[in-house]
Amino acid sequence: MPQLKSGSDAKNLFFLISIALFFGIYLILTAILVSKDSVFYIESAQKFSSDPLFIIKAFPFGYPFLIYTAHKFASLFYAGSSVSVWIYSAQSINLLCRLLSLIPLYFTGRLLVGSRSSFFAVLILIVLPIPAANGSDALRDWPQILFFASGIFALFSGIRQNKWRQFTLAGLLTGFGYMIRPECAQIIIYGFLWLLIRFFKAKDYAAKRKQIFFLLALLSGFLILSVPYTVVRQRTLPVKAAESINNIEVFAAGDIPLKISKAVIEIIQKCSENLMYFFFPVLLIGLYYRFRDKSAISDLEKFFIPALAGLNIIILVLLYCRYGYIQRRHCMPMIVILIFYVPLGLEVISGWIKKGFAKSRFQDGRNSHLWFYILLAVGISICLPKLVKPLGRGKSGYIEAANWLKDNTSRDDIILVYDRRIIFYAERDIPFSAFSENCLADADYFVEIENKKYKQPDFAKTKEEKFSTRINKKKNKKVIIYKLK
Repeated sequence: MPQLKSGSDAKNLFFLISIALFFGIYLILTAILVSKDSVFYIESAQKFSSDPLFIIKAFPFGYPFLIYTAHKFASLFYAGSSVSVWIYSAQSINLLCRLLSLIPLYFTGRLLVGSRSSFFAVLILIVLPIPAANGSDALRDWPQILFFASGIFALFSGIRQNKWRQFTLAGLLTGFGYMIRPECAQIIIYGFLWLLIRFFKAKDYAAKRKQIFFLLALLSGFLILSVPYTVVRQRTLPVKAAESINNIEVFAAGDIPLKISKAVIEIIQKCSENLMYFFFPVLLIGLYYRFRDKSAISDLEKFFIPALAGLNIIILVLLYCRYGYIQRRHCMPMIVILIFYVPLGLEVISGWIKKGFAKSRFQDGRNSHLWFYILLAVGISICLPKLVKPLGRGKSGYIEAANWLKDNTSRDDIILVYDRRIIFYAERDIPFSAFSENCLADADYFVEIENKKYKQPDFAKTKEEKFSTRINKKKNKKVIIYKLK
């Protein structure tokens, strides 16, 4: 592995966080439109301010609470409560979580593969366009990663140092992450299995007692937060997990092998997209060569990496089998840990290339790491064009349509639209989530988004069209507003 000019962790982290901050602020300032899920989280945060108990009972409230807190802080400097303030508050707290998550990720990588590989791995993670975009949008993925990575690092530290405080901290961090996304609870599963194995391997009573004590510390930290949350929410399992269990006959009745095959293909596709295709085979090569050399990996790495990859793949397969979809951001917990093997893969490939130039000047000692940096530069150059593209690009018509509705409609008007973001930016309520004849009969305005993915309703048969306002003329992004009454 190439040597870094500075071996200081503080300097490495300062450089990495500065790069992530630069791109994060750039993406926030150039964003045209936030994602659909972002609107849901912001509206949940708005609802939390007036009815927190409803939000806590309805779904994991962690991220809406963070948005609410960020908005409260922003209110100290900006009067009022406009949509833009809510959006910037959500984006800012998300970016902050992304920046903070780089710290436990870096140190986790240092434990697994060394500081140099960890540095390059985190650098690659920073420039990956999809994770970067998620970090400047208003989504809960990076807040989840913050507590997930922090919990993993605390657990690793507890195992290596044999100190109960780290296990308790790992439990507490997992409990916080659980309230953002229930998948964070997988840390407890890993810790439980590791300590259970160590318990049975221990040769004396004192060693066995220590493992039990560590397990109790881990569980107590998690239960301190998760039990009150579960009691208030009156639900133990996440909604999707509960639905999957209640509808287990759906799995039995379906073609399970076919569904699993499709799910695996979908996982490979989404992971490849996250890694911009270029880094995905590099990751596989790094994993293979790392685990092929039994002397190079510790027991910690040998247990946790397969366990983490295996459990997350199972979660994604179950998600696909039950709901028929996997999103790219669902793969992020697995990606942010496995990313540490990308530099190792680049090192292996650069070694292959150097052997091919054994008799050329590239074999010279001064250029021993040249191909590593060339491959790294190629990968980063592939990422940069997509990395700098604004969020919601091509959807400026949505904002223009929202502004028109804001200026020309009242809050009592009923507006029908497929994409709730238009209504959100227009600061209007959404009385209906789907179209039907009754909806159209009661509607005052209908917003048509010309898109090949779905067919718009033929509302002209129900109501006479009065006028249409063409907001945006870009191909496949036209937005037309019809007044129905």
